[in-house]
Amino acid sequence: MSRDDVARLTKWSGKTPKHIGDNISRYLQEFKRRGIDLVEARSLWTGPYRLNIPPEDVTFDLPMEEVMEALCILPKRPEVRRAQTEA
Repeated sequence: MSRDDVARLTKWSGKTPKHIGDNISRYLQEFKRRGIDLVEARSLWTGPYRLNIPPEDVTFDLPMEEVMEALCILPKRPEVRRAQTEA
């Protein structure tokens, strides 16, 4: 994920790249000050960013539906299987 990916999130729309980069950098530096190595980044201001924890260790204090809505992620549609016809 990069700063430009973050800019696509609804809550960040309309913000300048510098504003977004400065905020991301502040957040990440605060984690480091607390001794939490949560994210690795080539650059704190532009990314790319990558979580330093396994996906199965990621949890939220909100229901997943609210998380997905906040991130503007649509739920996956169930795959529809069509019967194959013999020709």
